[in-house]
Amino acid sequence: MNAVLIISEEGDSSTDWVIHWILALNGSATRINKEISICNITVEIGKSDIKFMYQGQPYSLSNFDAIWYRRGFVRINEVFADNCDLDVDRSERHEIIRQVEKFKSSELFALEEYINFLIATKYLIGSPSGSYLNKLIVLKLAQTVGMQIPETIVTSRKDYIKENLEKYGSVINKAINRTISIKAGRRYIFGFTRVFGEGHLGKLSNSFFPSLFQSKIEKRYEIRIFFLFGKSHAMAIFSQSNSKTNIDLRNYDLEKPNRCVPYKLPIPIEHKIKRLMKRLRLNSGSIDMIYTRDNKYVFIEVNPCGQFEMLSYNCNYYLEKEIAKLLTNGKK
Repeated sequence: MNAVLIISEEGDSSTDWVIHWILALNGSATRINKEISICNITVEIGKSDIKFMYQGQPYSLSNFDAIWYRRGFVRINEVFADNCDLDVDRSERHEIIRQVEKFKSSELFALEEYINFLIATKYLIGSPSGSYLNKLIVLKLAQTVGMQIPETIVTSRKDYIKENLEKYGSVINKAINRTISIKAGRRYIFGFTRVFGEGHLGKLSNSFFPSLFQSKIEKRYEIRIFFLFGKSHAMAIFSQSNSKTNIDLRNYDLEKPNRCVPYKLPIPIEHKIKRLMKRLRLNSGSIDMIYTRDNKYVFIEVNPCGQFEMLSYNCNYYLEKEIAKLLTNGKK
């Protein structure tokens, strides 16, 4: 049985369940959360090994046979005393310290890059390099493998939005990168996907911060897919009939949950997903698609670290067990 290292974040229940399955399969698992840094690092290039401390315990990367890069990242925290004893005035000292900190950040970045390089040489689910994807690049690559995507523009010009509203009637506005999440005291403020119509146009200046707009797609249902080593596990989500979720599923209605059922994708769509994930160099990830009222499949996005617990539970796919088996046995 493989010794498994899991890189995750606090509160991720999918990680908890995978660890339960690893233990049930008589494997061993060590979890590193991004919120807590590793320290006391020693890199042995010739031995392709990294020794480090995490929560007071010593570890060696060479002792792990398989790694699941679930969520987050490996955070390094090496703290040193300020030994700047130069005979300079206060402003010069401040500038010297600033530039030294910039240099140290660059050094740690190189070290983190090497750690990710070594991680990629192990039996690996997920990808350190793929934990962040550029949404615009992914949309373009999806188009190149033959998938249909929403009409998409990024613009800072009011006249472009007006043209699109005249063409589509209404458009969708969403973040170019990641949805904003702000903590203000005890409150959390989240940015959701919203419909942008004629009524919003008058509130815009002639030019504004670059924003992403897409044609609004009339859907029959949404499809959530978890891709794992070439196999697509799909679920249809009937979100359209609920006013809270018909635009953005994340605005979930706990009182009236959407109906979710297992779904069989057409073989051509499965092939296109495989081609896209190969182009992205991902062996796992969550994919969102829409099945339209005129019977077309429209690709929305890929999230390398996306949630799959709802899909696994509603469709009895036992994805947590599948991941645990792959990690403990090292077989695809």
